[in-house]
Amino acid sequence: MLARKLESRRVVLRWLAVVLWAIFIFFMSSRDATQLSEGFFEQVKQLLAAVLNALFGYHEDPVSPFCHFCEYTVLGALLANALRAHVRSLRTACLAGVAIASAYGITDEIHQLFVPGRFCDPADWVVDTCGAALGALVLYLVVRFRHGASCDRGRQGTHDAALGSELR
Repeated sequence: MLARKLESRRVVLRWLAVVLWAIFIFFMSSRDATQLSEGFFEQVKQLLAAVLNALFGYHEDPVSPFCHFCEYTVLGALLANALRAHVRSLRTACLAGVAIASAYGITDEIHQLFVPGRFCDPADWVVDTCGAALGALVLYLVVRFRHGASCDRGRQGTHDAALGSELR
């Protein structure tokens, strides 16, 4: 009974993290270029631009694609982690997480059509999807490393039962 209650709380917290991160992405997409060029955002943008320019010699605005990639890397990992409680295999959870994050990326680009100073860019959606794929892959590798190959056999078997909620 206590184990089920703890597992339910874990699932709720995982989905809460997904929702909060999606709200953060929406908030960032609601800012126009001038709002992202003030105060804290401007300092972060300048720092990121300096680092990316030093690393890659990129002289355009490297921050936007980099930020999209990072936002969706986190979203992909959070979604895959939350979905683990609802599907039989880790692989399925990760693929579904990428698909859902990619769909959210499409809605994010459509949303930007209505934000002054922003525009819909299909290339951003591609970057979003690649970021989500990386996030899901990292989660997949971490869980596989922690639990071995048994995490992809579903909820059957004595080994999975012994690991309990950690696999989901």
